[in-house]
Amino acid sequence: YRQLLDNVPGVVFRLDLTVNPWRIVMLNNRIDRIAGHSRNEIMANEAFAVDDYIHDDDKDLVKQARTAAIRTGDPYSVEFRVISTGKEIRWFEEQGQTSLNEVTGDREFLDVVVMDITERKANYDSQRKLAFYDTLTGLPNRRLLADRIDHQLVSTDRSGKWSAICFIDMDNFKFINDTLGHRAGDLLLQQVAGKLTACVRSIDTVSRIGGDEFIVLLEDIGDSALEAVSASAVVAKKMLADLDVPFNLEGQLGKSTPSIGIAIFSGTSVDSEQ
Repeated sequence: YRQLLDNVPGVVFRLDLTVNPWRIVMLNNRIDRIAGHSRNEIMANEAFAVDDYIHDDDKDLVKQARTAAIRTGDPYSVEFRVISTGKEIRWFEEQGQTSLNEVTGDREFLDVVVMDITERKANYDSQRKLAFYDTLTGLPNRRLLADRIDHQLVSTDRSGKWSAICFIDMDNFKFINDTLGHRAGDLLLQQVAGKLTACVRSIDTVSRIGGDEFIVLLEDIGDSALEAVSASAVVAKKMLADLDVPFNLEGQLGKSTPSIGIAIFSGTSVDSEQ
């Protein structure tokens, strides 16, 4: 039984729920990969708390998941960060369930398995970035933009506020691409992305939907259509001014000014594509 537990590729432990604070009464030897101490050392140290290694920002999340499982008896799963003894931050997934006292029927123990999912998280984040973000500029792509517009349509339908999208097309871009090369064109698009992002608030979305075309979603910019028109025009004029300068493309100068079209919306009478 001990060999079986020690061969599990994760930390396995049992918490005694009848004492306060909860006490580890069983632990496999994988804990040394997180705590830097052996199972025997930890079991001999009554002051040891496995939660000491959980990132401060995630401790409440783990506590809430465990507390709900103890209250309901249902299994739970929660992801959190751990700070190892080498100060490395890694991601873990904890799954657990309570065990009953056969005599009293009380939930006496919490049995837990904790697995390192750092590589899995990294792979997921990488795949998500490829699916939802433009690889050249790092901006949200058409797919993520459509999702955010759909969300904002529903939001404005509830709040009555108005939002806007600015469709931006970079004039003269093809000429720069053809005369200065694709590398220069890529640099120009990256600089445009940076300038557009600097023109808006953190709640707004700057996206590249392909080629030299960008769309900016401006959220909740007015309580009326007139306010939305005025506010979006102010932002668009700032974009025009900030982009109406020569771009330094690795020692070469290129000029590409934007054309901007604006659509305001409130409610769900139209969808993101319209």
